[in-house]
Amino acid sequence: MIARALPLAEHTAMREAELGPLFEAELAREAEAFLAAHDTLREVRSLKASAKSARDDEEWEEAAAHWQSLIDEPRNRRVLPYVELAKILSDVDGIAALELNISCPNIKEGGITFGCSVHGTADVVRAVRAATALPVIPKLTPNVTDISAIARAAEDAGADAVSLVNTFLAMAIDVETRRPRLSNIVGGLSGPAIRPIAVRMVYECRQAIRIPIIGMGGIATTADALEFIIAGASAVQVGTANFADPLIWPKLLKGLEAYLERHRIARISELTGTIDTTARDKEWISS
Repeated sequence: MIARALPLAEHTAMREAELGPLFEAELAREAEAFLAAHDTLREVRSLKASAKSARDDEEWEEAAAHWQSLIDEPRNRRVLPYVELAKILSDVDGIAALELNISCPNIKEGGITFGCSVHGTADVVRAVRAATALPVIPKLTPNVTDISAIARAAEDAGADAVSLVNTFLAMAIDVETRRPRLSNIVGGLSGPAIRPIAVRMVYECRQAIRIPIIGMGGIATTADALEFIIAGASAVQVGTANFADPLIWPKLLKGLEAYLERHRIARISELTGTIDTTARDKEWISS
């Protein structure tokens, strides 16, 4: 990475406008090199399979080991599944876009690391962007200090939209046995309890990025969906509520139509980001 190669004094002295393109160019080269290494390894393995002598077989084995070592670097090993799936799904009929789950707390290696890091988010988004022509939509974790910074990193790396939020890292304990209720010890909390925080994060990201936002997190009613849209979401997803009511979507759509008619709004897109923060109490209430 160029950031590590630059002397500290020079690094801090450079203007952001000059440093930004360097980061972008370097990350693009790394993504291209990774994809090339993976394709080369496939070719080497194919040639090895058709080797006509023991010597040829040994030479191809050495070549395969070299390219495999590049792919097995920690960051590349985590990126590879995303790139591989993106390539496969790009050729499947009926798939309109790819949502990248880079933030699921139930994944022990990969997801939580990518989602909590600005550079990790940029790495996987840029690599997938280079592997597919489909729209790329990273799903962001709320388990970070500044989710808008993660959203900006995704946008800068080529994301077509972002979806947020994923579940909140949580834990439950059986007090009788004093053991975690989940075998993984911790897991992701979803449902109505997280909605107000998710709405706030959608609002923060809307101020920081230009690409569309898909909002989610505890939507169970028409008013819930409208909160996300007014905060800045261009679309919404419903997860947990489907388990309680598999027919919730027709009800939500009917409610949204009634709201638009009542407020004389022609299109739902006209509501996106229309929250009015001009008239508010000056005193901050925290409890």
